[in-house]
Amino acid sequence: MTRAAVERSKHPSKMVPVLGTNRIERIQSAASALAIDLDVQDWFFVWTASTGREVP
Repeated sequence: MTRAAVERSKHPSKMVPVLGTNRIERIQSAASALAIDLDVQDWFFVWTASTGREVP
């Protein structure tokens, strides 16, 4: 992944996913997650809802 792609990452920490697969359907499925547009507040809401805890 290029630096520009990482900078466009929608996750606040700009992490880079490691898929661990060469199967094209799994890669396409993972890439479709980029279509989800969350702002920072939405991301923290998802975190809180999934963990049951406030973000530290």
